[in-house]
Amino acid sequence: MAKLNFFFILVCSVIFLSNESFSEDVELSNSTFGIFANYGLNMHTADFNMLRDIPNCCPDFESGNGTDLGLGLLYEYRLESKFSIGLRLGLTNLSGQLSSIENTTVMIDNAPGDGEFEHLMDGKFTAIGLTPMLIYNATDQLKVHLGFQYNFISTSTFDQVEKIKTPANIGTFIDENGEDTHSRTRNEYAGDIPDAKSSSMAVTLGVGYELPLNKKNTLRLTPEVFYNYGLSELVSETSWKVSRIEGGIALKYTPEKSEDKKERIKEIYKVDSVGIGAGQYIARVIPGKEIITTKTEETDKEIITYQYINRMDTVVYQKENPNAYKDEIANKNETDLNSDNQNKEKDKSFYTIDAKVDLKGIENDGTTTDTPVFKVEEFVSHKINPLLKYVFFEENSSKLDDKYVKLSQPEIRIFATDSLFKADVMDMYYNVLNILAYRMKMNPKAKITLTGCNSDFGPEENNMTLSRERAESVKDYLTSVWNIDPYRIIIKTRNLPIAASLPKDEKDKAEENRRVEISSNNPEIVKYLTLNSIERKVNPPKALLSLNIDAEADIKSWKITATQRNSDRVFTKEGNGIPPKEIIWNFSNTPTSIPKNPEELIVKLEVTDIYGNTATDEMISQPITIRTIDQKENEGVEDYKIDKYRLILFDFNQSNITGENREIVNHIKKNIETKSEVTISGHTDRTGDNDYNKTLSQRRAESVKSALSHSKAEAKGVGEEDLLYDNDSPEARFYCRTVVVEVKTKK
Repeated sequence: MAKLNFFFILVCSVIFLSNESFSEDVELSNSTFGIFANYGLNMHTADFNMLRDIPNCCPDFESGNGTDLGLGLLYEYRLESKFSIGLRLGLTNLSGQLSSIENTTVMIDNAPGDGEFEHLMDGKFTAIGLTPMLIYNATDQLKVHLGFQYNFISTSTFDQVEKIKTPANIGTFIDENGEDTHSRTRNEYAGDIPDAKSSSMAVTLGVGYELPLNKKNTLRLTPEVFYNYGLSELVSETSWKVSRIEGGIALKYTPEKSEDKKERIKEIYKVDSVGIGAGQYIARVIPGKEIITTKTEETDKEIITYQYINRMDTVVYQKENPNAYKDEIANKNETDLNSDNQNKEKDKSFYTIDAKVDLKGIENDGTTTDTPVFKVEEFVSHKINPLLKYVFFEENSSKLDDKYVKLSQPEIRIFATDSLFKADVMDMYYNVLNILAYRMKMNPKAKITLTGCNSDFGPEENNMTLSRERAESVKDYLTSVWNIDPYRIIIKTRNLPIAASLPKDEKDKAEENRRVEISSNNPEIVKYLTLNSIERKVNPPKALLSLNIDAEADIKSWKITATQRNSDRVFTKEGNGIPPKEIIWNFSNTPTSIPKNPEELIVKLEVTDIYGNTATDEMISQPITIRTIDQKENEGVEDYKIDKYRLILFDFNQSNITGENREIVNHIKKNIETKSEVTISGHTDRTGDNDYNKTLSQRRAESVKSALSHSKAEAKGVGEEDLLYDNDSPEARFYCRTVVVEVKTKK
């Protein structure tokens, strides 16, 4: 309680002092240094009944807690206005007491009665914690932290005891020979914990609010709260983990930014002359030898080098040719101009940079609107998304790529395919292994076959060992994380896949052939995803961002973002070098970027040249119009149900409907009404000739239209003109070889 009172008084004092501070406009360094102190609640979870070789009668230790102080040092580095990285090094105590109550029967007055034994296990763990973090600067003062904590455990000791809790005043234990020990406790042991691990790891999430302590804002005190979720065991084969809630204070110091002083050269001429000859006109000027002396002066902002140039010229006079002196004047002016240009090159501030950004709307017919009013409307939606049953690998590697979502043991307990209804198609795909494992849990008799393949080109040519290793890496995730029985997983190997992308020596095709193919004896395991959700459509369906940049120096980097005042960032794109003149923002391909409230879109362009000069521009759109399902029901207006089927993943250069695709088409036919409006659009990836892809996508759309047998259906081949996804990855190219069917039906 004394520790809590200390923190409470300290926080109140800081808030009072901060109210007396007024910030000056001072540019601070990117680096921040500091110290922190916190008071933490340790929450222990476990699943064991005894430590190795330590006698204990406990049926099972499951939970407990403890408290203690933590102290340490911190360092933060600001990457840009919204993000920083941080590192903390601290001394912490992860100790806690596990307890378990065992119900038993005891003899009281020669009659059986209810009794309880209490098992206590005090674990004492002291550690040095190293915590790298990503910090989101929500405002100038509010900071959100996300990172990992690595604890290097220095001591691991325990105290254990078993007590008679009920009945409270009578009863003692007997020993192994049946003799009365005359003690209400037993199994009392203490010492180092057997099989204790030397390190542990946790995910860290926290929030802090910085309060200035001086006018320059270089010194700040930050009340903060953190939650550390334990990921690893403290003791082998015990499931003994610890999570921690911390409340505390950080004292931070950020020095003022030291600006590089500008260097400037200033030439001061002192020219004397001596005349020779007779006459009143100058025939020519003969420059004398220049004697240069320098002197340097330094101010707060610049370094000035004065060059004193002394020269004695000879002037020749004559009676005629008065124009000769004009040539001397012209030559001197040209010399002065070259000197100015040299000085300009030495000062980066002479390089101007300007940036402008504009926002337009792109209508369905391709026309643009200069001042668009984006209208967002909600519809009840039934979706079918195909499941690409391939896992892709980097060249000559069998490591499961980090782009695939890998869950921890606690996360798999709450995972369900319905939780993906808000995700876009690519996010769903990166959960493919979790979807398959979840379905195998739901269908315990199902088996899957993993067929490892290679590109059969370059370092992978005829490398069947690599094919097997790729299949084994997928199997390892399913068995070690999801606990799928190994006998339910069959491994096969090939060089090229059966339906390989050709020619195999092309970069994109080779990427697509480096994969593991997944099949199952139970169609439910690899079936498409069916999701019911709220569909949000935007009109105009696309935004056109026009970038106009005028810079004297080369462009180093650029970034464009779109936000709403009361929402997170909805769109961002950045790059190095010269940016494109136009960027298309397609709302339907990125549903998470659709505006969420009626606030205007704030579009910001930031550009930096190679000298560090920057230019920014910002424009604000018209307010967004939002029409929710509830609003339409209250208004009594006629509404629609929109079903979207991103259904058919065609093999490379194929347009025929077979296998699962036929099943999907039949599912669509059952859900189409006579009054339904059906739009079918065929798509391809970027590979191949543009005209051929347009024809191929039209064939795909026509194949689906023919199979649906709906007279009012409209079929259109889009080809690669409007790519659904970024085609730099093989999975994105596969998902572009598709037909999208949209069924709009009046409710």
